[in-house]
Amino acid sequence: MNVGVVGVGIAGSSHLFDLVSSDRFTVAAVCARRRYRAAEAAARFGVPLAYEDPAAMIAEAGLEGLVIATQPQVTPMIVRLGLAAELPTLIDKPAALSAAALDEVRRAAGSTGLLAVVAYNRRYQRHVQHARELIRTGTIGRLIDLDCRWSGPYTSRYTAAGTYYPRLAVRDEA
Repeated sequence: MNVGVVGVGIAGSSHLFDLVSSDRFTVAAVCARRRYRAAEAAARFGVPLAYEDPAAMIAEAGLEGLVIATQPQVTPMIVRLGLAAELPTLIDKPAALSAAALDEVRRAAGSTGLLAVVAYNRRYQRHVQHARELIRTGTIGRLIDLDCRWSGPYTSRYTAAGTYYPRLAVRDEA
């Protein structure tokens, strides 16, 4: 599936990493408000096309899906563009600044039958799927407690916010 990503900040880069790490997706294009940022992300992730205009990217890049990881003020407008082009769309949270703006997103989908999903977790990431499989099969023993902590890029940002902590601990009942 050829996918385009709008937004190349922390969330957009996280989605880009996941997409280029998967054999199910090809990232055809990236888009950022500043062209140089799109070009930098395209070079870093091996993406062939970089845009600063999401409408141009959607019209020209031959996309089959869209990931939006932008500031919530502009997200509804980009969702409308994606859905108008009949692209299944993944929206990184938050999807909008207000309930009224979120209603715009709902109206954009209307009765098209198209999918616009807001991502609040990373179930699709390879390492999360692997951990789930280890738990499901009992490979790591009988799980009685799981404490997940952030241990990736931007650790200091999340640690300071009290959202994620840099360690993973899995305890098995003896």
